[in-house]
Amino acid sequence: MISKAVESVSQSEQTADAIATDIATGGDSSIQELMVAMTEASLSMELLVQMRNKAVEAYQEIMRMQV
Repeated sequence: MISKAVESVSQSEQTADAIATDIATGGDSSIQELMVAMTEASLSMELLVQMRNKAVEAYQEIMRMQV
């Protein structure tokens, strides 16, 4: 599940980079497309970080349990 999330974030960032490059070289992409792609990549990264934080918290809670 985590590897799929990392792959999705990577794909979102690559898409945003490709659109930015297209705009910089005079391509057909619009600023609106770039902003949507950048926002999607940013939100995906934030979601991945929060998933990691929750996993670390769960691990720490398990480690604190007395057996």
